[in-house]
Formats: sequence, C-alpha cells, structure tokens
Amino acid sequence: MRAWYRQWYGQDVPVWKPGAGWGWQGGIGGMMGAGMGMGPGGMGMHGGTNISALSSAKDFDRAFIEQMIPHHQMGVMMASMAQTNSQHPELRELQQAMVRVQSEEIAQMQQWYRQWYQ
Repeated sequence: MRAWYRQWYGQDVPVWKPGAGWGWQGGIGGMMGAGMGMGPGGMGMHGGTNISALSSAKDFDRAFIEQMIPHHQMGVMMASMAQTNSQHPELRELQQAMVRVQSEEIAQMQQWYRQWYQ
C-alpha cells in the first residue's frame, strides 16, 4: 500500500502523530490508543487496541481476542466503506480480500471467545 501511495500521490504516506487525528473519530490511530476493546458486556464500538494492557494481561489469550475482534471490525468497516469510494482497482481488490478474511477471523475469534470464556 505504501508503494501504491507513493506512485499515486508522489509522496510517502504521512506519519500519524498521537493527538493529531485523521479527521474521523480522531483517526484510527487515536482509537487504537484509546483502549476501547471488548469487555464482559460485549464488544466495543470503535475497535481499540491497548498494547500496554495486552502486554500485562493476566489472561493474554482472552485480552488478545477482546482487542482483536473490535480491531478487525473497524478494519472491515473501513474496507467496506472504501469499496464504494475507491478509485483504484488495486485498492478495491485488496479491500474485498480484507473484508472477507477479517470477517472470517472475527467469526473464528467470536467462536473461541464463547467456547472458552462464556
């Protein structure tokens, strides 16, 4: 994707800086740092990843699944949205694959979560 970006726009992908946001809900990077994951009550809405909480989790597998499900859901939502707005066929093809694969991974992780923790 970085190579495509350079080819299409003549520059490197901008570097995300904490607090700068990308215009939508504080940017995906802002959400990743927010730690809005899945708790006992269900999945978080924005799909956050909290690396420090994950690295110190007592039950790593549970914490990993609780963070990866909403993270993948956000990826599916972004790729689905991009499908209707993308102008480059290469990107549309990648987005279709992302939606398919990440949706399958979400289903697998949800199954494991129900099996192991409920």
